[in-house]
Amino acid sequence: MGLFSELKRIFGSRAEDRATEAAECVARANKCWHLDYDGWRRADSYLRRAVRLDPKSVEAKLALIKLNLHAPPKMEVSSDAAVPMLDELIAGDPSNASYHFLRGIAHRDAFADGSSQRALADFAEVLRLDPTFDGGAGYGPCAAFKERARIFERTMNDVEGALVELAKAVEHCPNDFQSYYIRSRMHEERGELDQAIADCTEAIRRKQDQYTFTTRGELYLRRGELDQAIADFTAAIGISPWRSSYLGRGQAYERKGDLQAALVDFDQAGGREQAARGSEDFSAVCYLRVKTAIARESEPT
Repeated sequence: MGLFSELKRIFGSRAEDRATEAAECVARANKCWHLDYDGWRRADSYLRRAVRLDPKSVEAKLALIKLNLHAPPKMEVSSDAAVPMLDELIAGDPSNASYHFLRGIAHRDAFADGSSQRALADFAEVLRLDPTFDGGAGYGPCAAFKERARIFERTMNDVEGALVELAKAVEHCPNDFQSYYIRSRMHEERGELDQAIADCTEAIRRKQDQYTFTTRGELYLRRGELDQAIADFTAAIGISPWRSSYLGRGQAYERKGDLQAALVDFDQAGGREQAARGSEDFSAVCYLRVKTAIARESEPT
């Protein structure tokens, strides 16, 4: 065997060993970064080592990018840190919608001048490549439309622009409950309760969870349709005993004059415990108000 072949064998073997160790680091990181603050720090250490061991590992870089984009608030990690790695990945694979989407998220969460426009540009590129692109957990299908809507509404104060993006999301992904749900909340903020209820109903047809039922219950409560509100809050509680659902149903019962049922719900929402602490939490205020009303009713005339 020649010298060149021997060196190639030795260094090739070492490269394989480094790649194997890098993959093991990624596996360790994936097991601990969802756990807690310390788990996130361990995952960060594992993934940085993985990238050093195997700079060509796309898996390691993507894992480190996603870790940075979902860092605990107290870590104070700037999303800008993910941008250079994403620039590198996009340079090697410019037609990868996932890379553009992640870079859009990084720009969206950055505070640098022009970051919102850069985010919009990346999401626009995602739409060009794949309008129905699914961003995974928390984002769902047609994710780029929804992220553009988020920027228009929250950063640019352009609700009309946001609604246009969500209309496109509904058109391209008619089975996505999130698009209807997000649009429902925007209509609610504009005081357009009929449209808000209609969109929330469409969301419920696609996915029934405590959030959508509670939201529609709150909308019915605002319109004074108390029986419909109680039905939705009850459905939400049947899925998950959520505090907001008990608070909403308690208010509906109180307005109907069923003070005992209202007191039970405000208690379930933590009202009695909060009141005992002297808290001014909304549940405590409601609990004490209804308890006082019941006491007055029981007083002899």
